[in-house]
Amino acid sequence: MGVKIWWPLLFVGSIILACVLIFPSDPRLADLFGRAGKFDEAIEKYLTILEDHPMRTSARIQLSKLYILNEEHQKAVREIEKGGLDSTDDVFFLKQISDIYSQLGEKQKTVFTLEKIVRLDPDNHAYRRKLADAYDWNEETEKARELYQALLVHYPHQVEILNKLTHLNLKQKRFNESLPYLTKLIELGPKDTRSRILLADVYIEIDRKRQAAAEFEEVLKIEPKNEPIRRRLAELYIWLENFDRGLENYEFLVKTNPANAKYFDRYTELAYNLAPQKAIQYHRLRLEQMPDDKELRERFAGLFLHVGDTDNAIQQMHILIARNPDTSRYYKQLAYLYQDMREPHLANKMFEIIFEKELADDDIAEELIAYYGHEKEYDKLMKLYPSLFDRGRIDEQMVADYADLLFRTRHYNAAAKQYAKLLELQPGNPEYRMQLADLHRLEGQNNQAARLLWEGVQKYDSQDETYLVYSAQFMAKQNLLQQSIACYEKLASIAPENLQYKKFLVSHYMENRDFEKAIRLHNQILAQKPGDVAVRFELASLYWLQKDFERMHAVMAEFNPTDANGSQLNKQIGQFYFERGFYTEAIECSQTGLKSSPHDSSSLRMLGLAYAWNNQPRQSQKILEKYNQLYPYDYFTHFEMGQLLIGVLKYTAAMNEFQISLDLIGIEPETKDTRVTRAKIYAYQKDRGKVEAEFESLIASYPKDVALLIDYAEGLVNLKAYQHAGEWLARAFELDPDNYRASRLESRSYFEQGQYKAAAHILKGLLDRYPDDTGLRIDLADSELAGGDWHRSSETLKSVLSKYPRNLPAQERLTLLRRQRNQALAADYTSTKQSKNFFRQMYNVVVTTAKSSLLHLKLIFGEEEYSTKDNSLPGIKYQNAGFNLFSNFSKNLQTEVGAKVRQSGDNWYLATSGQAEWSFDPSNTLSLSANLNAHWNDPFTAAFQKGRLNRLQSDLNLFLFKRIFLWNRFSYEQHKFNQGHFGNAFRSYVQIGRRWDFQPQLSAYYQLYHLKYSFGPQADRNLISVPEKDLVHTVGGNLEQNLAGKLYYHLGGSVGFSGVQNTVTLYGTAELEYTLLNRIRMRSLLEYGHQGQLTGNDKTTSLRFDLSYFY
Repeated sequence: MGVKIWWPLLFVGSIILACVLIFPSDPRLADLFGRAGKFDEAIEKYLTILEDHPMRTSARIQLSKLYILNEEHQKAVREIEKGGLDSTDDVFFLKQISDIYSQLGEKQKTVFTLEKIVRLDPDNHAYRRKLADAYDWNEETEKARELYQALLVHYPHQVEILNKLTHLNLKQKRFNESLPYLTKLIELGPKDTRSRILLADVYIEIDRKRQAAAEFEEVLKIEPKNEPIRRRLAELYIWLENFDRGLENYEFLVKTNPANAKYFDRYTELAYNLAPQKAIQYHRLRLEQMPDDKELRERFAGLFLHVGDTDNAIQQMHILIARNPDTSRYYKQLAYLYQDMREPHLANKMFEIIFEKELADDDIAEELIAYYGHEKEYDKLMKLYPSLFDRGRIDEQMVADYADLLFRTRHYNAAAKQYAKLLELQPGNPEYRMQLADLHRLEGQNNQAARLLWEGVQKYDSQDETYLVYSAQFMAKQNLLQQSIACYEKLASIAPENLQYKKFLVSHYMENRDFEKAIRLHNQILAQKPGDVAVRFELASLYWLQKDFERMHAVMAEFNPTDANGSQLNKQIGQFYFERGFYTEAIECSQTGLKSSPHDSSSLRMLGLAYAWNNQPRQSQKILEKYNQLYPYDYFTHFEMGQLLIGVLKYTAAMNEFQISLDLIGIEPETKDTRVTRAKIYAYQKDRGKVEAEFESLIASYPKDVALLIDYAEGLVNLKAYQHAGEWLARAFELDPDNYRASRLESRSYFEQGQYKAAAHILKGLLDRYPDDTGLRIDLADSELAGGDWHRSSETLKSVLSKYPRNLPAQERLTLLRRQRNQALAADYTSTKQSKNFFRQMYNVVVTTAKSSLLHLKLIFGEEEYSTKDNSLPGIKYQNAGFNLFSNFSKNLQTEVGAKVRQSGDNWYLATSGQAEWSFDPSNTLSLSANLNAHWNDPFTAAFQKGRLNRLQSDLNLFLFKRIFLWNRFSYEQHKFNQGHFGNAFRSYVQIGRRWDFQPQLSAYYQLYHLKYSFGPQADRNLISVPEKDLVHTVGGNLEQNLAGKLYYHLGGSVGFSGVQNTVTLYGTAELEYTLLNRIRMRSLLEYGHQGQLTGNDKTTSLRFDLSYFY
């Protein structure tokens, strides 16, 4: 048997040895070794072959296979990687290599090998599955997903593939694409909780939380004790605001896991608001298990508080305190609970227990301090602070609070000691220094307080704004102006952006009359805030105080009242000018404002008052009348209206306005202003006793009120008590030597007393200070005119019009002055027709000059010619040359004398005249006149006979009441011809009428004319037709208007009836006058008939032209 075995072996071995010896590079021998299981020998043989032939791929592949069979996988991989893997199509060998790569963790090589296998055997689904797995392993997710999807077509119910696709989609966050795979998995395995949980997670990711909750519910049906899922479901319900279901699931967790603190805490947190009673129930159960759990009992007390069960909450807190008597926190909590229950006394009792047990912390001390302070238990506070100090609470704030307590309880000395201690610790502390200074002030130690504050400013260079403001204000009250200024200067340097400090500093500079610094600082403020309207007004005011009106106007010119706030700004500008006496500018501003707001009360009133104080009473009257219509209950405006009516001589209307003002004052609260106004009205009513009583009572209360002293003096001037007024003015000047109102009133007093030069001197002084005050200039013109200096008066009025051409009072005065007291060169022509048969033509050249009160000379040169239409009488011509001299000896007395030489052919004669006019009241006059050897030409037939007359005449003009006027004339005349005495005429006129002062001015009247004529013994009555007596009743009216001093017109007419002659007489007149360039006057006059009288049967028509040049 042994021979039978060994012989075959020996035979094979011999053959192999022979092959090795004969064919060393032949792989067949290696293959024989391999088949025989001699892997080492086969390997050795292939290694030998590869040494000789390293490029033999087949040998290397076989060597790799032998290594695999010999379980030397690393060597197998190494050999195959040297060459041959690409060239082999041995699927089994490739599978082995892929498995080795997989075991070695060679992802890329595994994928490469499997891809080759799949290419060689595409229908091998097992290796396609392995390739998909390799792709997933190699993070080639997209390739893996595509390959799994391809496999799913062949294996639609393969759970592993569905799981892989689910995994890959979730990995790529393709949540929506994972849904069908998860759904399919659940269909295949309804109890697959893992898939359901994944599906719920996907629903959460795509915001389909209700579906997620449903899936969690399904999981819990399968696994009701799955605590993590139940907790997640509970939180999901809470997120979905389904708090009941969330609470229900947490309650389940608490019941099944009573020891789990997390579940309990979360459940009670939810139940706190959703089911507090259940939370209480579970807390009670838990406390039964853990009665010494302090935190749990605190929460239990908090739950009772939450449901409003304060009694049980307090009970729990007392249990805590009983079991933990040295824990201050529980006392504090109970104290705060009592505070919430509005039981401050019980709360404070807890705080006091803590304090007594010396468990107190800062909060407890603060609570006790606050409680005692609130309850005003200052005695306890006074004990508490020292006790705190004894316990070491001697901090600075505590001392400060104690000092403040002493201050508030008026223990000033003790408080001062505490603040002194604080200042020793912190001498530069501004708050302590202010408090100590305030204590000194309360003790009446103002000097010590000032020194203390000034020390803080100087020695410690305090930069605290509050301290510096306090110091500045205190110094100002103590009249320590320089120290106050120093404080504000420091404030301005510390906070340059704070304009308020600079404004206070400006006010101090002004008080100190240091206007230059004030102006400099104002300019700094404007540089910081150019739109600050108030500062710009103050700067203009400063220039006004310095009498630098040019700069004042320049500052005001920078305003631009055209923006959104233009109306209000324009009003402020007008008020600024009005208060400083620049009435013309105030008028312009008011007029501008009224264009946009025609019923604005303040603008309307200011315009009326500015007109009044600018000597423009008529304009003022119109404006204030309009104001009174709109605002009838303003007592002061009625008073101002009364003053204006006095100025335009309407006394009755003025008294009516004064009475309305008094009535309105009666329903106003009693104030200084109402009393002053009432006293002024008494002055106009000539009730001196009431004036003196009212004003002297006021002055007793306000002895240094300059305005009040001037008001009293003004009332006395209105009463003509000039000496007494002067005494009060002297007192006003003592207090304010440069007072504008006082100076102007003094000027008025001199004027009314006839001391025109003194009045003018004062006005000139005022104009030096206020050169733009047109009202002053008009007053000066009036004074110069009243003093007889018509030339200077004219120049003064011209100076007003040069700057303000539309100033109506100046225009009216200059026009009237030129008409009555002018310097002019004039020429006039008159053509008159009487009774359709008699004609007169007259030419005159007039030269006038006015240089002084005693010399106003008028020179007249002319020619006069009379003729008849039918030449029934020979024509007659006169040449005239004459003069008139006007004099003004006083304000009330004016005189005129004149002489004229008349020549006709070889005949000539001298005519003289004289007149004196006395104004015993500004609106009432009496005049007397006389003519000697004057020309008699009424009727014209007398002129043909060279008639002459002597006349003595008186005129009385009175203004009565309610604009009623009266005129009365008496005239006695002697008529004569060359032949001798012809007759005597006695005439009398009485005219009464009423005037309406609206524009144009209208008047109506009734006139009675009486004539009595007596003929001389030698008179030839056939020469002239003159009635021996006549009585004529006439009614008539006039309409006239002066438009801005340029244009004047007058229309008049009347109708009369003579009962003696049974005849109606008509009269009409039309006059038009125009002034060009303030120097050339053109005038025309048309008249028909005689006004209110008859002269025989004459009907007269006259037309006159006048051209004048004023120089």
